[in-house]
Formats: sequence, C-alpha cells, structure tokens
Amino acid sequence: VEGKYQARPECPFAPGSEISGEVVGLGEGVIDFAVGDRVLALTT
Repeated sequence: VEGKYQARPECPFAPGSEISGEVVGLGEGVIDFAVGDRVLALTT
C-alpha cells in the first residue's frame, strides 16, 4: 500500500474493485494454481 488513495483509511483496506495477492494454500483438487502464484481479480 503506497498511501496514494484519496482517503486514508486504516489498513488492511482494499479500495475499488481490484483484488490481488499471493496463493498461500490450496484446497483438494486445485490444479490451475500453485503456492506462491501471484494472482489478481477484477470484480464488478
């Protein structure tokens, strides 16, 4: 977090509709991701 959002809420804070992170664990049968993968999602 670089503190460039117009508001200054306390962290953790996820502005807008973008989500990103790193996979830290997998459920049984997951084959398309691996621990350590960097991932993102755009929501609507």
